[in-house]
Amino acid sequence: MAGALREKGVRTLSIDRKIEPSTKELSVSCIESDLDELTFERLQKYQPDRVLLLDILEHLRSPEKFLINLRTTYAKACPDVIVTTGNVGFIWLRLSLTLGMFNYGKRGILDEDHKRLFTFRSLRRLLESTGFAITDVQGIPVPFPLAFGDNRFSRFLLSVNRALIALLPSVFSYQIGIVVRPKATLEMLLTKVSTISPLPINESFTQPVLV
Repeated sequence: MAGALREKGVRTLSIDRKIEPSTKELSVSCIESDLDELTFERLQKYQPDRVLLLDILEHLRSPEKFLINLRTTYAKACPDVIVTTGNVGFIWLRLSLTLGMFNYGKRGILDEDHKRLFTFRSLRRLLESTGFAITDVQGIPVPFPLAFGDNRFSRFLLSVNRALIALLPSVFSYQIGIVVRPKATLEMLLTKVSTISPLPINESFTQPVLV
């Protein structure tokens, strides 16, 4: 990811529990930290244009706490925050539940490391309740090229999946993609109000009027 962004001229701050040496070379700066224990004061000196939370929230013990801290830290900079996560409402999981199956695995939506599961509605509710304004929502298809290779067959399956997503995203999306922006905090609003000059007093209205 850092390499692809660098090719586009993007200066990247990488944050992860463990960062490989190659990623460190491609990043402007790195912070090695468990995201559940991340000290957000360390991020205040950075003013990013975009924050990528790609398949992150489902791994956190408390995504609510993480998002509130993120909003407080970057409300002034107001970057686009791009969030992706698996869609537990995906049709294959719905069919599995109908058959009484709900099995975790090493990869995919039911990754055994996932602590939280989301639908379109529950993810929107989480982001809005923690102080973010939603600007875009998209369904993401199954990564068929990863499973079958980049060939005509996988590209055909992708095109079919995209068409189905256009009809019913909550059922046919393998993943959810949402772009949000942090709303202004109460502290920011109070600071803004305190800097507004008071309106001049019109003396003609300072005397009581008897009716």
